[in-house]
Amino acid sequence: EKLERLANAVVHSDVPVTAVYPDPDTLSRLSYRSKLDLKENVRIVTIEGVDRCACCAPHVKRTGEIGMIKILGAVKNRGGMRLTVVCGQSALREFASRVEQDAEISRFLSAPQDALYEGLQKYARAQQTLKEEYTELKKIYVLELIRSLAERPRTQPDENLFVRLPFSDSLALRNLVNGLMPLTFGLVCAIQAQPDGSWLYIIGRERGGLRDAVRDLNGALEGRGGGSETMVQGTFVADPETIKKTIQTFVL
Repeated sequence: EKLERLANAVVHSDVPVTAVYPDPDTLSRLSYRSKLDLKENVRIVTIEGVDRCACCAPHVKRTGEIGMIKILGAVKNRGGMRLTVVCGQSALREFASRVEQDAEISRFLSAPQDALYEGLQKYARAQQTLKEEYTELKKIYVLELIRSLAERPRTQPDENLFVRLPFSDSLALRNLVNGLMPLTFGLVCAIQAQPDGSWLYIIGRERGGLRDAVRDLNGALEGRGGGSETMVQGTFVADPETIKKTIQTFVL
Protein backbone atom coordinates (compact mmCIF):
# COMPACT_ATOMS: atom_id res chain seq x y z
CA GLU A 1 0.00 0.00 0.00
CA LYS A 2 2.86 2.37 0.80
CA LEU A 3 4.56 1.67 -2.53
CA GLU A 4 1.28 2.22 -4.36
CA ARG A 5 0.67 5.55 -2.63
CA LEU A 6 4.20 6.77 -3.39
CA ALA A 7 4.00 5.68 -7.06
CA ASN A 8 0.64 7.39 -7.58
CA ALA A 9 1.95 10.54 -5.90
CA VAL A 10 4.76 10.66 -8.48
CA VAL A 11 2.26 10.13 -11.30
CA HIS A 12 0.02 12.89 -9.91
CA SER A 13 3.03 15.26 -9.73
CA ASP A 14 3.58 14.81 -13.50
CA VAL A 15 7.39 14.70 -13.15
CA PRO A 16 9.52 14.87 -16.35
CA VAL A 17 11.21 11.67 -17.50
CA THR A 18 14.52 11.99 -19.38
CA ALA A 19 16.64 9.45 -21.24
CA VAL A 20 20.28 10.27 -22.13
CA TYR A 21 23.53 8.55 -23.07
CA PRO A 22 26.19 10.10 -20.77
CA ASP A 23 29.82 10.10 -21.78
CA PRO A 24 32.01 7.63 -19.85
CA ASP A 25 33.37 10.35 -17.52
CA THR A 26 29.89 11.62 -16.59
CA LEU A 27 28.60 8.06 -16.27
CA SER A 28 31.36 7.19 -13.80
CA ARG A 29 30.17 9.97 -11.47
CA LEU A 30 26.47 9.08 -11.64
CA SER A 31 24.63 7.05 -9.05
CA TYR A 32 22.10 4.81 -10.77
CA ARG A 33 20.49 1.39 -10.58
CA SER A 34 21.63 -1.40 -12.90
CA LYS A 35 21.45 -5.17 -12.91
CA LEU A 36 24.61 -5.37 -15.02
CA ASP A 37 28.08 -3.83 -14.83
CA LEU A 38 27.75 -1.56 -17.88
CA LYS A 39 30.69 0.39 -19.32
CA GLU A 40 29.65 2.07 -22.59
CA ASN A 41 26.57 3.13 -24.59
CA VAL A 42 24.60 3.20 -21.34
CA ARG A 43 21.14 4.75 -21.54
CA ILE A 44 20.24 6.49 -18.28
CA VAL A 45 16.57 7.14 -17.56
CA THR A 46 15.86 9.68 -14.84
CA ILE A 47 12.68 10.60 -13.01
CA GLU A 48 13.92 13.68 -11.23
CA GLY A 49 13.92 13.29 -7.47
CA VAL A 50 12.53 9.76 -7.72
CA ASP A 51 14.74 7.30 -9.59
CA ARG A 52 17.68 6.94 -11.95
CA CYS A 53 18.44 3.66 -13.70
CA ALA A 54 20.10 2.11 -16.75
CA CYS A 55 17.30 1.00 -19.06
CA CYS A 56 16.81 0.35 -22.80
CA ALA A 57 12.99 0.13 -22.69
CA PRO A 58 10.50 2.77 -23.94
CA HIS A 59 9.47 5.47 -21.45
CA VAL A 60 6.88 8.22 -21.26
CA LYS A 61 7.98 11.85 -21.29
CA ARG A 62 6.16 12.70 -18.08
CA THR A 63 4.92 10.48 -15.25
CA GLY A 64 1.37 11.84 -15.58
CA GLU A 65 0.99 9.89 -18.84
CA ILE A 66 0.95 6.63 -16.86
CA GLY A 67 -2.39 7.23 -15.17
CA MET A 68 -3.52 5.57 -11.97
CA ILE A 69 -1.36 2.68 -10.72
CA LYS A 70 -2.92 -0.27 -8.89
CA ILE A 71 -0.92 -3.17 -7.42
CA LEU A 72 -3.14 -6.26 -7.58
CA GLY A 73 -0.80 -8.76 -5.96
CA ALA A 74 2.71 -9.53 -4.74
CA VAL A 75 4.47 -12.89 -4.33
CA LYS A 76 7.99 -13.88 -3.36
CA ASN A 77 10.08 -14.71 -6.41
CA ARG A 78 13.81 -15.55 -6.72
CA GLY A 79 14.79 -13.71 -3.58
CA GLY A 80 12.67 -10.68 -4.42
CA MET A 81 9.03 -9.82 -5.06
CA ARG A 82 6.98 -10.18 -8.23
CA LEU A 83 4.23 -7.58 -8.49
CA THR A 84 1.07 -7.76 -10.57
CA VAL A 85 0.33 -4.18 -11.59
CA VAL A 86 -2.20 -2.40 -13.81
CA CYS A 87 -2.22 1.25 -14.77
CA GLY A 88 -4.04 3.78 -16.93
CA GLN A 89 -7.00 2.37 -18.89
CA SER A 90 -6.18 -1.15 -17.67
CA ALA A 91 -6.56 0.02 -14.07
CA LEU A 92 -9.87 1.69 -14.95
CA ARG A 93 -11.19 -1.51 -16.55
CA GLU A 94 -10.05 -3.52 -13.54
CA PHE A 95 -11.76 -1.10 -11.19
CA ALA A 96 -14.99 -1.21 -13.21
CA SER A 97 -14.91 -5.02 -13.16
CA ARG A 98 -14.38 -5.09 -9.39
CA VAL A 99 -17.25 -2.63 -8.84
CA GLU A 100 -19.55 -4.83 -10.94
CA GLN A 101 -18.51 -7.91 -8.98
CA ASP A 102 -19.03 -6.09 -5.68
CA ALA A 103 -22.53 -5.15 -6.81
CA GLU A 104 -23.33 -8.82 -7.59
CA ILE A 105 -21.93 -9.96 -4.24
CA SER A 106 -23.87 -7.20 -2.50
CA ARG A 107 -27.13 -8.42 -4.03
CA PHE A 108 -26.31 -12.05 -3.18
CA LEU A 109 -25.51 -11.27 0.46
CA SER A 110 -28.20 -8.57 0.82
CA ALA A 111 -25.45 -6.38 2.25
CA PRO A 112 -24.30 -2.84 1.36
CA GLN A 113 -21.24 -2.65 -0.89
CA ASP A 114 -19.26 -0.91 1.85
CA ALA A 115 -19.99 -3.77 4.26
CA LEU A 116 -19.28 -6.85 2.11
CA TYR A 117 -16.80 -8.35 4.56
CA GLU A 118 -19.30 -8.19 7.39
CA GLY A 119 -21.90 -9.68 5.05
CA LEU A 120 -19.57 -12.54 4.17
CA GLN A 121 -18.88 -13.22 7.84
CA LYS A 122 -22.61 -13.39 8.53
CA TYR A 123 -23.13 -15.70 5.55
CA ALA A 124 -20.24 -17.95 6.68
CA ARG A 125 -21.69 -18.23 10.18
CA ALA A 126 -25.09 -19.16 8.76
CA GLN A 127 -23.52 -21.78 6.51
CA GLN A 128 -21.59 -23.26 9.44
CA THR A 129 -24.79 -23.49 11.48
CA LEU A 130 -26.57 -25.23 8.60
CA LYS A 131 -23.64 -27.62 8.18
CA GLU A 132 -23.74 -28.56 11.87
CA GLU A 133 -27.51 -29.04 11.79
CA TYR A 134 -27.27 -31.14 8.62
CA THR A 135 -24.56 -33.32 10.19
CA GLU A 136 -26.75 -33.91 13.23
CA LEU A 137 -29.78 -34.74 11.05
CA LYS A 138 -27.72 -37.28 9.10
CA LYS A 139 -26.71 -38.97 12.35
CA ILE A 140 -30.35 -39.13 13.42
CA TYR A 141 -31.37 -40.49 10.01
CA VAL A 142 -28.81 -43.31 10.24
CA LEU A 143 -29.84 -44.22 13.79
CA GLU A 144 -33.53 -44.26 12.85
CA LEU A 145 -32.81 -46.38 9.79
CA ILE A 146 -30.90 -48.90 11.91
CA ARG A 147 -33.73 -48.92 14.49
CA SER A 148 -36.44 -49.47 11.86
CA LEU A 149 -34.55 -52.35 10.26
CA ALA A 150 -33.86 -53.88 13.65
CA GLU A 151 -37.57 -53.84 14.54
CA ARG A 152 -38.88 -55.36 11.31
CA PRO A 153 -39.67 -59.10 11.21
CA ARG A 154 -36.67 -61.17 10.13
CA THR A 155 -37.38 -63.84 7.55
CA GLN A 156 -34.03 -65.60 7.87
CA PRO A 157 -30.98 -65.11 10.14
CA ASP A 158 -28.49 -65.01 7.26
CA GLU A 159 -30.33 -62.65 4.90
CA ASN A 160 -28.30 -60.06 3.01
CA LEU A 161 -29.29 -56.46 3.77
CA PHE A 162 -29.10 -53.68 1.16
CA VAL A 163 -29.55 -49.96 1.92
CA ARG A 164 -29.18 -46.94 -0.35
CA LEU A 165 -28.23 -43.80 1.59
CA PRO A 166 -29.94 -40.71 0.09
CA PHE A 167 -27.05 -38.35 0.86
CA SER A 168 -23.28 -38.34 0.44
CA ASP A 169 -21.36 -39.01 3.64
CA SER A 170 -18.81 -41.83 3.78
CA LEU A 171 -18.66 -41.76 7.60
CA ALA A 172 -22.44 -42.10 7.84
CA LEU A 173 -22.25 -44.96 5.34
CA ARG A 174 -19.71 -46.78 7.51
CA ASN A 175 -21.71 -46.13 10.69
CA LEU A 176 -24.80 -47.51 8.99
CA VAL A 177 -23.04 -50.73 8.02
CA ASN A 178 -21.53 -51.11 11.51
CA GLY A 179 -24.96 -50.62 13.06
CA LEU A 180 -26.65 -53.18 10.80
CA MET A 181 -24.04 -55.94 10.93
CA PRO A 182 -25.29 -57.37 14.28
CA LEU A 183 -28.77 -57.84 12.74
CA THR A 184 -27.79 -60.62 10.32
CA PHE A 185 -25.29 -63.37 9.71
CA GLY A 186 -25.30 -62.38 6.03
CA LEU A 187 -23.93 -59.38 4.11
CA VAL A 188 -24.77 -55.78 4.88
CA CYS A 189 -24.28 -53.48 1.88
CA ALA A 190 -24.84 -49.72 1.93
CA ILE A 191 -24.32 -47.48 -1.11
CA GLN A 192 -24.40 -43.76 -1.91
CA ALA A 193 -24.20 -41.85 -5.22
CA GLN A 194 -20.91 -40.36 -6.42
CA PRO A 195 -20.51 -37.24 -8.63
CA ASP A 196 -19.15 -39.35 -11.53
CA GLY A 197 -22.26 -41.56 -11.61
CA SER A 198 -20.72 -44.51 -9.79
CA TRP A 199 -21.82 -45.80 -6.36
CA LEU A 200 -19.65 -45.85 -3.28
CA TYR A 201 -20.22 -49.08 -1.38
CA ILE A 202 -19.31 -50.42 2.02
CA ILE A 203 -20.05 -54.07 2.72
CA GLY A 204 -19.72 -55.69 6.14
CA ARG A 205 -20.18 -59.18 7.58
CA GLU A 206 -19.45 -60.09 11.17
CA ARG A 207 -18.53 -63.67 10.22
CA GLY A 208 -15.94 -62.45 7.70
CA GLY A 209 -15.12 -64.03 4.35
CA LEU A 210 -15.39 -60.77 2.39
CA ARG A 211 -11.94 -60.64 0.78
CA ASP A 212 -12.84 -63.40 -1.64
CA ALA A 213 -16.47 -62.36 -1.95
CA VAL A 214 -15.64 -58.78 -2.97
CA ARG A 215 -13.76 -60.01 -6.04
CA ASP A 216 -16.91 -61.79 -7.27
CA LEU A 217 -19.09 -58.75 -6.49
CA ASN A 218 -16.72 -56.35 -8.24
CA GLY A 219 -16.72 -58.59 -11.28
CA ALA A 220 -20.50 -58.76 -11.38
CA LEU A 221 -21.09 -55.03 -10.77
CA GLU A 222 -18.19 -53.39 -12.60
CA GLY A 223 -16.64 -52.53 -9.27
CA ARG A 224 -13.32 -51.76 -7.72
CA GLY A 225 -12.31 -52.02 -4.09
CA GLY A 226 -11.24 -54.25 -1.24
CA GLY A 227 -10.55 -54.33 2.47
CA SER A 228 -10.55 -56.76 5.38
CA GLU A 229 -12.37 -60.05 5.98
CA THR A 230 -15.18 -58.26 7.84
CA MET A 231 -15.49 -55.00 5.84
CA VAL A 232 -14.75 -53.93 2.26
CA GLN A 233 -15.17 -50.63 0.43
CA GLY A 234 -15.06 -49.44 -3.17
CA THR A 235 -17.25 -48.32 -6.06
CA PHE A 236 -19.78 -50.06 -8.30
CA VAL A 237 -20.70 -48.76 -11.76
CA ALA A 238 -23.90 -50.80 -12.16
CA ASP A 239 -27.30 -49.17 -11.53
CA PRO A 240 -28.79 -49.31 -7.99
CA GLU A 241 -31.46 -51.90 -8.83
CA THR A 242 -28.87 -54.28 -10.28
CA ILE A 243 -26.65 -53.74 -7.24
CA LYS A 244 -29.61 -54.40 -4.89
CA LYS A 245 -30.65 -57.60 -6.68
CA THR A 246 -27.09 -58.90 -6.83
CA ILE A 247 -26.46 -58.24 -3.12
CA GLN A 248 -29.75 -59.69 -1.94
CA THR A 249 -29.25 -62.92 -3.91
CA PHE A 250 -25.51 -63.28 -3.32
CA VAL A 251 -24.55 -66.47 -1.53
CA LEU A 252 -21.34 -66.50 0.50
